[in-house]
Amino acid sequence: MEGARNRAAVYLAGYCVECLWKALIVVRAGREKKPEVLTLFRGTGAHNYDWLRSLYDRYGGQPPPKKDKELAAAFVVVKSWRTDLR
Repeated sequence: MEGARNRAAVYLAGYCVECLWKALIVVRAGREKKPEVLTLFRGTGAHNYDWLRSLYDRYGGQPPPKKDKELAAAFVVVKSWRTDLR
């Protein structure tokens, strides 16, 4: 039971990060491009953090501070998240 809870917690945490990326992308794209962007979030590729990061950059997202090693390390950890952790 304990392992199942841990796995569920990891899955939900990763899903939250994915949703945050998507929210940032929609905000950066702006109201006029929102319908276009929302269609991009369909399919298995829409769960890929590298792809989401590239969309964020494409729509004018601010790069993270280069000196923020803690933030960079956190993204390395979350990148291992997968949808099959459910």
